[in-house]
Amino acid sequence: MALADIVLGWHSSALFTYAGMLAGALIGRGLLRQLSVLRLGGAAIIASLAFFLISNFGVYLGGYYGLGLDGLVACFIAALPFWGLSLIGDLGSTVILFALFVLARRTVERDTGAAGSRL
Repeated sequence: MALADIVLGWHSSALFTYAGMLAGALIGRGLLRQLSVLRLGGAAIIASLAFFLISNFGVYLGGYYGLGLDGLVACFIAALPFWGLSLIGDLGSTVILFALFVLARRTVERDTGAAGSRL
């Protein structure tokens, strides 16, 4: 994505896009101590919402919708259909990646005989 921004040109809300992605990474980092399906699902929803709010606030600041309360509301309403699909994608990819993590962990434990592997 960064390469595309360099090649295609930086846009006014790019910084907010990267900030939203960083927020998701920081939310995910909080899972490292205690991993559970409930915490993972909750973190995926919160990270998706954080990205939605941060990135669309950047779009709002671009002025396309106007820089008043009406513009802010219009910007977020226009983005809602995209967030629905983004949330579905975030939850789906979280399920797949968590399943792969569990599979890898069990494979390492089985192959090494170590119950407390580092994975």
